[in-house]
Amino acid sequence: MSVDKPQTRWQLLKCTTCEKEFRFHRKKKYCSVQCRPSSFVHRDLVFSRCIRCRIEFESPSHHRKYCRECRDARDREMQAAAQRKKRARRRARLAPIHCKGCGIWFSPIHKSIVYCLPRCKKSSERRSRNPAKSSMVVCARCDTPFGSDHPARKYCTERCAYDARSAYQREYNRTHPPRRNFSDDRRACRWCENEIPIKRGQSPYCTDECKKNGYRENRRKSGLRKNARRQGQSVAPLMKDCDCCERAFIVQGAQTRCPDCRSILSGVSSGWRRARQYKLWLRDEGRCYLCQESVSFSAMEIGHIHPRSKGGSNSKENLKTACHRCNQFKRANEPTKAVIEKIKAAIEVDSKADAALQRLLAHKGSTPKKHR
Repeated sequence: MSVDKPQTRWQLLKCTTCEKEFRFHRKKKYCSVQCRPSSFVHRDLVFSRCIRCRIEFESPSHHRKYCRECRDARDREMQAAAQRKKRARRRARLAPIHCKGCGIWFSPIHKSIVYCLPRCKKSSERRSRNPAKSSMVVCARCDTPFGSDHPARKYCTERCAYDARSAYQREYNRTHPPRRNFSDDRRACRWCENEIPIKRGQSPYCTDECKKNGYRENRRKSGLRKNARRQGQSVAPLMKDCDCCERAFIVQGAQTRCPDCRSILSGVSSGWRRARQYKLWLRDEGRCYLCQESVSFSAMEIGHIHPRSKGGSNSKENLKTACHRCNQFKRANEPTKAVIEKIKAAIEVDSKADAALQRLLAHKGSTPKKHR
């Protein structure tokens, strides 16, 4: 069954701008887009009288009360008044007083203000409403009795709490020396060959003078190579030592690592720190220092000869390549002969258990499932 669509009722309208008649299905003022902006151009302006200078001016609306000059002058006066009020508030600040809530010194902006913060006022009002809950407590810093509405409050003022925190931090820093980063390794300056510590983002030069001389020498060598190429002479490829494995390779651009090291470290997150670990892995020839078995770079762990919990550092002499199993068995112990024998015995037990499991699975004709 077909349904008839309602017919559109067209209306005969008249354009407000060009006064031409046109047909449209609803009320519309303009016949085309060209007529719409022109209607605003031909709009009649209204003459208004400024309430400040009493001069008539043209305005698109009769609601405007100021002409352009008076409006700008009024804005400038309002800004100047705001600045004067701000300076007056600064001059009206009284001498520092004690806050009635926490007792610290502060500079009020009015003589009626006796609390430094709204929370001090709220706590004081709460204590006054519930005097039974507030009790007298002796400050743990200055031994001054004060009223406290919270059992965990130990200090009378914020100043005493700050002094106590500072004293605790100084004592902690004295008893717990700062840990050295893994980047405590040192390398030679590229110009004067003095030893400098390796840090992330640090220049390979020790001073600005060495940096300037090194850049000047690089520009000179680059110019000589370009001139030799222009003259048709054969130029030997530029060689450089890799920062990780210290092997010479052909440099292309600003490369600092050989292609092998770049391919290994390309898909590794935190590449700067991982590059130092790769250098350590190459130094130990990829062998665990406890069981002397080969360890892949992706499965290696960094082991400390002298444990960190007993004062060990992160220097390159104290760091060794270790496998996960030996590093977990060693824990925070010194690598003595007894510890190494225990580790080897535990590894032997694990290997026997694995072999027995494999034989059992082979006898049943099934293979262990790989966990994701």
